[in-house]
Amino acid sequence: MFSYKLSEIADSMNAKLVGNPAQVIESIWIDSRHIVLAKNGMFFALKGAQIDGHSYVKSAYDKGIRNFVVNKITEDLEGANFVIVDSPK
Repeated sequence: MFSYKLSEIADSMNAKLVGNPAQVIESIWIDSRHIVLAKNGMFFALKGAQIDGHSYVKSAYDKGIRNFVVNKITEDLEGANFVIVDSPK
């Protein structure tokens, strides 16, 4: 198990942080269908040749995820934190 503050993750990615820098992250998700432990989880909105993970941010949010790595904020999600990068790869 790992534990990082959101600010540490954003700094390591040279990314802009929108939200709570003290939020602790303990799990990473890239497929919203597989989210089982949302508390302190982070969803990476990966963009592939056929699927854009940004389309699943709301699904991950509905499952309890409140921390996201995205290249743009597409929705106003109450209580959500965003790490904004050029590409979430």
